Amino acid sequence: MPSFLRQSNRGGAFEVFLLKVCVFGVRGFLYVFFLGVEGMWDFMVD
Repeated sequence: MPSFLRQSNRGGAFEVFLLKVCVFGVRGFLYVFFLGVEGMWDFMVD
């Protein structure tokens, strides 16, 4: 394992946690955004 994954201090774990939150937040935002665009497109086509 790389040394940066073996950090025992709380700072490293907190940074990893923030990174995961950011990644999931961006994924969720893009998912909702594309769903909204598709819904608006269907509404405009109808």
